[in-house]
Amino acid sequence: MTDQDSQLPANRNALPDELAVKRLERQLGHLLGSLPDQSAPSSLEQRVLSRLAADARLPWYRRGFSRWPGTARVLFLPVALTGAAITMGIASRIGAAIPASLPATNALPTASRVSATWSALHDAGQAIGGLVTHFVPMPWLYAAAAIFVAGYLLTILLGTFALRTLLPHPQRT
Repeated sequence: MTDQDSQLPANRNALPDELAVKRLERQLGHLLGSLPDQSAPSSLEQRVLSRLAADARLPWYRRGFSRWPGTARVLFLPVALTGAAITMGIASRIGAAIPASLPATNALPTASRVSATWSALHDAGQAIGGLVTHFVPMPWLYAAAAIFVAGYLLTILLGTFALRTLLPHPQRT
C-alpha cells in the first residue's frame, strides 16, 4: 500500500468518480505546491501603502458605511427619514400654495397643470383612504403594513446575501 493510497477515503463504497476527483485534487495540490513563489512587482508595495495612507486620511463620512462611528450609523436612518419627511412636507406645501384655479398663461401653464394634478391625486388619495378605513379594520391595516415592511426588509437582506455570496470578491489578507 503506497502513501498515496493511504490518503484515499476510508469509505470503499465511494463512487469511482469521487476517487478520481480526490486523486486529481491531490495531484494538482502537489503540482501547485512545487511551483516556485512569484515575487510581486517592486512598485506594488509602495502603491499599496500609499493607497492605504490615502484611505486613512479620508474623513469618516467618505468611508464605507461599515467604517462609520457607531453613533453615526445608529443616527443615520432617523436623520435620513426626517429629512425625507421634511422634503415631502415642503413639496406638499409648495404644491398646495399654487392654486389650481390659476389662469393658464404662458408664464405658468406647467405650474397650473402640476397643481391641478396634485390636487386631483390628493383628493383621490383621500377618497380611497376613506373607503379603505371604512371597510377594513385598522388592526388589519397595521398587520398589512407590518407584512409589507417585513417583506421589504427581507428583500434587502436576501439581495445583500446574494451579492456577498454569489459575486466574486478580491481576497483580503
